[in-house]
Amino acid sequence: MTLRSPFGPNTGNSRAIPGSRFLLAVCALALSACQTAAPEATAQRGDIAAPMPGQTEVAADICLASAMVPAVAPGSIGESLDEVPLEEHRFAVPCPDQMDTDFLASLQRALIVRGYHEGTVSGEMDSATTEAIRRYQRPRGLDSEILSLDAARALGLVAVSRASL
Repeated sequence: MTLRSPFGPNTGNSRAIPGSRFLLAVCALALSACQTAAPEATAQRGDIAAPMPGQTEVAADICLASAMVPAVAPGSIGESLDEVPLEEHRFAVPCPDQMDTDFLASLQRALIVRGYHEGTVSGEMDSATTEAIRRYQRPRGLDSEILSLDAARALGLVAVSRASL
């Protein structure tokens, strides 16, 4: 059985489908509109006026970050992902001075071992690492690319105090 090209005899030259470049450009533009910028960590050491929910005061050695997260689970009330309202969520994070190259390399190794990170160990907070952080934290109730202190503790990167046990 011989297959024939819809563009005529096969002369060895490949021919593009008419309008395919335009279609490809439109698809690329549509996909780029779906991309969201990574949230920036706004970690501050103990100088946030109000404590986190459930806390009566903020300790001076704790850093907090905030991220805009869905106020409700997407699709839980018949809304599309674009219609889900966002709310600010504040949470404890490792302080910026703790997140040096060695810490980030350990974070990447911990995420690789658990199957969340597919990149290389670079010791830098790259897009592969932030996406791996999001994939790790999402099932634990935090849909953010900013590493929470709880996640860092669960990954064995930050010591857990005896008082919290």
